[in-house]
Amino acid sequence: MGRASESVLSKLRIMATQGVAIVLLAVIVALLGNTVRPRSLPLFAPPLWKQGADSSQMTLSLEEAEHLFLHDKAVFIDARSPELYAASHIRGARNIPEGSGEKLMREALSNLAMDSVLIVYCDDETSAVSVSLSKKLAGVDKTRKIRSLLRGWDLWVANELPIESGTSPVKGAR
Repeated sequence: MGRASESVLSKLRIMATQGVAIVLLAVIVALLGNTVRPRSLPLFAPPLWKQGADSSQMTLSLEEAEHLFLHDKAVFIDARSPELYAASHIRGARNIPEGSGEKLMREALSNLAMDSVLIVYCDDETSAVSVSLSKKLAGVDKTRKIRSLLRGWDLWVANELPIESGTSPVKGAR
């Protein structure tokens, strides 16, 4: 009987070792896959819309953004790549990719009405790109109201709000 229980314990140890090895391999593959994704998922930081008051001062809700859009009181800034912007964007939006330099940001802001609220959006699940660009734009022009629409592109499209495609700015846009 002692040999049988030793045999069972030995098999259980082997199975436990193999199970741990499989889990470790799965974690490694998942981490490597996340690393090569164009929009990798954050590993430790919660999404910005779940974070504290620091980011909430620069954000607005979809309802607020829609209201400003309908009353022509906002200029939407698309922080996504020029390729994604050209494929489709919020109607009348301007494209200032997040990695743009200060000179390009100043030029893009120079022909916009000063009383318009700038609403920055992206399609990043954490909204890190739009929040980052909002902060950079606020550093370039401290006189404007600049807000981020968290999860902006996804929410805008899901609510079937106006979009368009192409790369040329809309004539008459504020």
